[in-house]
Amino acid sequence: MDYLERAKEIVEILPTIAHSHKKKVVEKVSKGECHILGILCIHNGELVAGEIARITSVSTARVAAVIKSLEEKGYVNRVPVEGDRRKTKVKITDKGRAVSEDLVQEAIAKTSSFLEYLGPEDAENFIRIIHRMKGYF
Repeated sequence: MDYLERAKEIVEILPTIAHSHKKKVVEKVSKGECHILGILCIHNGELVAGEIARITSVSTARVAAVIKSLEEKGYVNRVPVEGDRRKTKVKITDKGRAVSEDLVQEAIAKTSSFLEYLGPEDAENFIRIIHRMKGYF
């Protein structure tokens, strides 16, 4: 097998798959906003802004811009960290949690539909391969 040629094929196909359907809920939020809302949910609804930058491997300036946008939409609040004025804690609001939950439900529905499209054998193989990928990355 020519792994480089197959890798090139995957790199060309994946972006077309990712953008092949219009997301209903995501129209409310950008990809970066979705990502940060998801991270906040995983981390009990709050994190220091610098930690979000570290987790996402995105610059603190970019994270600050996304957080500002989320705050303007009412999805998060920023509060100073006690004892360290240089740091800001980002807390998800009820509105932000609701949007995040909508995104999760939409993703589950789309993934379920995709797995059904694959059929039982290919769906099981796909899940097996995803688990192997997780171990690699």
